[in-house]
Amino acid sequence: MIDSATGKIIFDDGAIVDPQITRTAFLASSLSLNSEASDAPAPPWSSFKLAPRAMDGLVFLFGAELYFKGEVLAHVDLWQIDWTVTPSNDHARDSSGWDDWTMEGEIDRQKRNEAWLASFLGPPHECTPNRYDPAEALNDKIYRFAWGTIESCFDAKTGGTALVVTYDSAKTEVAAP
Repeated sequence: MIDSATGKIIFDDGAIVDPQITRTAFLASSLSLNSEASDAPAPPWSSFKLAPRAMDGLVFLFGAELYFKGEVLAHVDLWQIDWTVTPSNDHARDSSGWDDWTMEGEIDRQKRNEAWLASFLGPPHECTPNRYDPAEALNDKIYRFAWGTIESCFDAKTGGTALVVTYDSAKTEVAAP
């Protein structure tokens, strides 16, 4: 879940993404185990993908990527990873790749994102036309808090639907070690 009072992201395995965590503290923590550095924009930016984790006992897992500007955690992208059993295979596989991609699938994923958010946050504070596609099904839903925002959105550049948790760096900024 995402704690509306603090902005902490809490996974079922007890892992917590705290908006106050620095890049250095993240790299020294157990949260960084099995994470991988991602290609991010030029320094001072860096990003790290976490191993998929469950949240709120849901049947799908969440992927997460943490984005740091210097030492400050700027935002976290969360996305659902659907695991399916294929007819030719009796074990689960990640179906979030391009082989299985459809716009209808992304619309369904966004609806699940928004239903999940509404289950503990209520209705969104703002609903705006998506900057890439003004179709009503892909409207961005935005929640605003003292610590930052949560946005459910579709990005046509990546073809994906995600939840973007953005922290107000003025409130979470910490000094470099």
